[in-house]
Amino acid sequence: MSDGTIGAFCSYLVDTKGRAESTAVTYGDAVRDFQRRLGIEDLSKVVLADLDRYAAKMSHAQLSENTRRGRLTALRVFFEFTHSRGITPTNPAKGLIVWRARDTRRIDTFTEEEVERLVFGSGAPAPVQGPKEPDRLFDRRARVWLLTEARDHAMVGLVYMQAMRAGEVGKLRRADYAVRAKGSFLTIREAKHSDSPVSRRVDSRVNALVVAYLAELDRQRVRHPALFPPLDPKLCAQSDAGIGPNGFRDVLRRLVSAAGIEVGGRRITPHVVRYSRATHLYARGFPLLKIQALLRHKRTETTRRYIVLGSDAAITGQANRIAPWTRLPLEVAVAWPEALE
Repeated sequence: MSDGTIGAFCSYLVDTKGRAESTAVTYGDAVRDFQRRLGIEDLSKVVLADLDRYAAKMSHAQLSENTRRGRLTALRVFFEFTHSRGITPTNPAKGLIVWRARDTRRIDTFTEEEVERLVFGSGAPAPVQGPKEPDRLFDRRARVWLLTEARDHAMVGLVYMQAMRAGEVGKLRRADYAVRAKGSFLTIREAKHSDSPVSRRVDSRVNALVVAYLAELDRQRVRHPALFPPLDPKLCAQSDAGIGPNGFRDVLRRLVSAAGIEVGGRRITPHVVRYSRATHLYARGFPLLKIQALLRHKRTETTRRYIVLGSDAAITGQANRIAPWTRLPLEVAVAWPEALE
């Protein structure tokens, strides 16, 4: 079995399955890696034990779980293709179990009370000067703490209210935040699924946080084009970019810890803030199409996946509060049959 079979497999993925060309190339490379690691030339003689050996070799090489899972998935699809075309007499991957490193379908969210603690909570405690610490060093630590707290709370509040993606945060510039007499506006210039800049009015409470943060930037003479720059002087000097997705994730986790929020098995990632915004709006009766516009999704089906309905008990509790008799006085509601006459 030569590269011609692998090439036919890649063409099958693109032409028949509608996969992206990059995905087809990745799948083809996975088959070649399988051959290389096991020294197998004739793939028609592969058995399930060979696939298990390959999985063990990848684990021994300390490849990530995502990489191992992706390559085993590629092999499973490849041998399904060769067996259906009569290239291999059997499908050795039929009994192959491809595990999930995590449940990617699960969506974690914050409660509204937790979001308020994240955005408007006290955060990390103020630094305390050591008995032998020079005043100059302590003043520097205090300034960094004050600027970090102002930046992080303002950033999380802005990301939540505007339902921003983590990758959009680092692209914001100070010029994109305009403070006007009728309110402040944020311009997202490189928004996903948008050919033109997106301008949004900013909530008054979050605006107060951002204005205070910008004032602290000016007071400490921080000159950086990004709206939310890294506060490390070396990083600021190296690039004009602001905080990236990993940096935002670290900020979020720090605020979660400082606010005393119980994680309870939730994955604290930047997208949790976006999921939470969509879920909270939907729970308050905000129309789905408007949530879709806020999140800037192309399809309503994508927005639906962002919304966490909650447990059956929570749904039942909310439904029980919505009924015709909830607007009637208690004495009338108790005598509901008579009220209908």
